[in-house]
Amino acid sequence: MGIDSLVGKKYGRLTVMEFSHKDKWYHRHWKCRCECGNVTTVLEKFLLKGETRSCGCLMEEARKTNRRTHGLCGTKLYSVWRNMLTRCEYEKGKSYKDYGGRGIKVCKEWHDPKVFLQWAMENGYREGLEIDRKDTNGDYCPENCRFIPQIDNAHNKRNNRLLTVNGETKTMSEWARETGCNITTILERLKTGMAPEKAIRKGK
Repeated sequence: MGIDSLVGKKYGRLTVMEFSHKDKWYHRHWKCRCECGNVTTVLEKFLLKGETRSCGCLMEEARKTNRRTHGLCGTKLYSVWRNMLTRCEYEKGKSYKDYGGRGIKVCKEWHDPKVFLQWAMENGYREGLEIDRKDTNGDYCPENCRFIPQIDNAHNKRNNRLLTVNGETKTMSEWARETGCNITTILERLKTGMAPEKAIRKGK
């Protein structure tokens, strides 16, 4: 690839003006003019992959549009909505394996933050509450969700720890219901290092 090969080409809102420099890792950078008039320097691979498409004005416009559209940005309820989607749809997220990785989805209508906001306000949301799924294997949807205090939610999460026994994975609550063993007993046994197969058995 010649040193002038990108000059004149357009990537998103950016038009390449000239080669800028190579950094200490020998990565090439190009000087670009954005449609808004700003001049910026962009790493070549970001241009080619479409990861940088403006001087930053595109992202700022998107933020302004979001604020006008649903009025949620910066609020705790917006964080509830965003984190819910992240757990189910962002494969690189640390919690994805326990949500999206298990097939748990966010219902189609809740992809619109305005719809989620309206449902939340009509179903008991107030600051200090967290969203909770009644069926821990079910999706995030109106029929399966409610708002509960954080301490209750933490208790539910502890009880709903996933255990795999003989190749079958269920929550601790489900194993307790199936075997008749008390959840507290299962927890205490697991803390001692007991194998899940033995920990869920009723009796000693």
